[in-house]
Amino acid sequence: MSSLVLLKLEDFYNLQPGWCYGEGTAFSKKMINISKQIATSLLAQGFDKIDAFPGLNGEIRVTAYVENNYLEFTLEKDSVTFLHEANDQELEYNEDLSLNGCLEKIRKLNGLLPCSNSYELSIKGTLTGISVDFRVLHSNHLQMVVYPYSAQDAPWKQLGAPVNTSSAFTQKSVENRLFFGRSTPPSYRMSI
Repeated sequence: MSSLVLLKLEDFYNLQPGWCYGEGTAFSKKMINISKQIATSLLAQGFDKIDAFPGLNGEIRVTAYVENNYLEFTLEKDSVTFLHEANDQELEYNEDLSLNGCLEKIRKLNGLLPCSNSYELSIKGTLTGISVDFRVLHSNHLQMVVYPYSAQDAPWKQLGAPVNTSSAFTQKSVENRLFFGRSTPPSYRMSI
């Protein structure tokens, strides 16, 4: 569902009490904003399969899927519950997380992604071969090579006489005549 999840969460503002066959409470702006921050953090870390679900009692569930992993953040009035399952087995379950705790958890879960957003890992898999001499330069340690240049470094030559480029380049000759029509004279036949 990717970034459409943010639009879906925005639509939760429109759900009125009784939105699900007479049941379901309205959602607070605070809950929707926190769920949008969690979804945005998931997107920023590279999770692209994200969804959100409204709960009947005002809770909001934000989920992410990576291969066989299922991540779930359930926001309730006062806390957030986190669940991580892989191959239908529970790997981690945390209750009473703060928003900062959720964001830190998402940063740590970045390792689940097949290819991370970091510079060093983004080139993995794009090389045709691996060389022993190959080194990755970290972005904050770039080495610059300076090639000095200025107009004074180029040698100057005296130009010859100016050339007129507005006239014909070749002189007219008998060989350069333009012909229109046929190259052989026409023959006429009289008709009776």
